[in-house]
Amino acid sequence: MDAAAPALPARGRLDVAPLLAVAAPLALLAVALVALLPALVVQDSWLALVAGREVAEHGLPHVDHLTALTAGHRWVDQQWLGQLVLYGAARAGGVGLAFAVCLACALAAFALCLHVAHRRGASPAALLVFTVPALAAAPWGLQLRTQSLALLLFAATLWLLERDSPFVLPVLAVWANVHGSVVVGVALVLARALVARRPLLALAPLTVFVSPYALSLPGYYRLMLLDPPFGHAVKEWHRTSPSGLTAVFFALAIVAVLLARRLDRFALLVLAITFALGVDAIRGIVWFALAALAFLPAVATRRTVRFSGAAATAFAWVALGTASGAVGWAATRDVEPSFPSGLASAVGAGPVLANEATADWLLWHRPELRGRVGYDVRFELDTPAQIGRLLAWRRFSPGWERAARGYRVVVDDPAHVRRLVAAGGWRRALSSQTVAVAERVTP
Repeated sequence: MDAAAPALPARGRLDVAPLLAVAAPLALLAVALVALLPALVVQDSWLALVAGREVAEHGLPHVDHLTALTAGHRWVDQQWLGQLVLYGAARAGGVGLAFAVCLACALAAFALCLHVAHRRGASPAALLVFTVPALAAAPWGLQLRTQSLALLLFAATLWLLERDSPFVLPVLAVWANVHGSVVVGVALVLARALVARRPLLALAPLTVFVSPYALSLPGYYRLMLLDPPFGHAVKEWHRTSPSGLTAVFFALAIVAVLLARRLDRFALLVLAITFALGVDAIRGIVWFALAALAFLPAVATRRTVRFSGAAATAFAWVALGTASGAVGWAATRDVEPSFPSGLASAVGAGPVLANEATADWLLWHRPELRGRVGYDVRFELDTPAQIGRLLAWRRFSPGWERAARGYRVVVDDPAHVRRLVAAGGWRRALSSQTVAVAERVTP
């Protein structure tokens, strides 16, 4: 380790020693995410694959044909490109490869944010210290779904804005077809345009509409950002308040306030924007976590240290190899949920009323159930009345029977199926610790 600037490498040799400051925390992060991998595969993971297959086999959807409850409802599949990428990976190398792509994008996002911090003068120790809360603040933000691709696009946007590169606009255009969080990227670009006086960057809002759904996107974003009808029912859309779950987020925000006087205007704006998003909804915390990783380590650094020498080079290669190996190993892991082996066949030919945890998994493994599964996690397609009916079904409140009308098979958690069987007219056909199947025994 040497505080002085390292000597230039010999011609033709790749000097990776300076990368150790970034590679070391990245390797630790990769190992942690691989260990958490089963928990990172959620219902949205399966939706991404199912929707990607829908695009590949039937073209861009404009109305829903996947589920019975919302059949014929308008579907603005804003995430179509991200879904298609993940489906293509699954076709090429199996579901494990698709989720390894998500993992690689999440790691690349952290790597770019670490690089931004390192370039601003962050010490290796500061990078390592801030990586931990950046992960712990919102581990659910790293779930394997189309948002994983957006994490990389967010980090790439920050990286390009640090260089005042106009190539940030094409990145936003791609992002506009991957995930709705492109509006976060637009806000960051506008912040840079304001601080650096770059008129070209003021075109950022137009990139949101570089999409085959351009004419439908104003209504889509108005629904999703201003008044989602499902916001009160889905936890990740809830307003963020102090709790054990959000303690790291608020602690990181306090650190940002304490270091604020050392931050430049652009960093302050990015942190303010992303903090506001994190407070607005739990699902937005991940953007603040990444922004904090990019900007706080440098201002928390007292003495800048650069790695050089043969030992640093060796350790850097080991760290980079560990991160790459973790992604490769993830591609070979069994990422199937702990459902009973006979679940997919137990539902028959449908129609089946499956809960949000199993619906898209069933659609992925049983493509012939297309249009014969009750509903899935795309709650934005439901009307308020339909959401109310589903909530009554979940809570067994008055009128709950209406949701199950017309279905002969129900797939749900064991507690829900037990209550259903106790209510009469149903029998349990299959059960495990995580899921159970009930069949109707009366007309």
